[in-house]
Amino acid sequence: MSLQYSIVFSILIGELSIIALFLIPIPFIIKSSIELALIKTSRSSLVNRIAMAIFVLVFIFFLDSFHKMLKFHTAISELTSYAGPLQTDSSEFGSMNNRNMHRPQSHHHHHNSFQSSALYSTLFYAQRNVYLTGMVLVLFLKMQQLIKERMDNRQVISSTESTLAKYINEIAILGEENSKLCSQISLLKKDNEGLVLKIRSQSSEKNSEYKRLSDLLSNLDV
Repeated sequence: MSLQYSIVFSILIGELSIIALFLIPIPFIIKSSIELALIKTSRSSLVNRIAMAIFVLVFIFFLDSFHKMLKFHTAISELTSYAGPLQTDSSEFGSMNNRNMHRPQSHHHHHNSFQSSALYSTLFYAQRNVYLTGMVLVLFLKMQQLIKERMDNRQVISSTESTLAKYINEIAILGEENSKLCSQISLLKKDNEGLVLKIRSQSSEKNSEYKRLSDLLSNLDV
């Protein structure tokens, strides 16, 4: 494997590791801290530029590998189409002249077989490079999708928590106002009770005064 595809393979291993961190069931605290670190890293403009440059470079490798794969596939097809059948003498008692006559053709056949094997081997490596670079591109897009989903989920959770905290604060304020109103109502009840007692005492005093005056008036009449 050449240096460039060794680097591509290393990138593939890194992408698989990152996606595995999203998918493997690990403790929530560890997973949340890892996701938070990845989200903070993905928000960096420098990291985004480097990731985009790597994506473009791997995409160029993908196009190059795909072009080579098509070229070698076409070469194998042409070699298979234009290669003549191998002519050999099936008789064990054939003459030496016939053997000498077929020897160059056999050499040509072996040369074509070797060339075909080399082309098939090169085609295999080109196909491997296509699969390798294509998988890197697909996993890169999938990783970006997962990170975006986690960012959206965290934004929803953050907005929900802020809204919940706001409602809790409002409920606390309403509770304080309710307690103040309850204390005011209790004070008003006490004042009302005191006023009722005062009115009753005044009424009893007036009744007693009225009786006294009535008795005094009756005595004067007598």
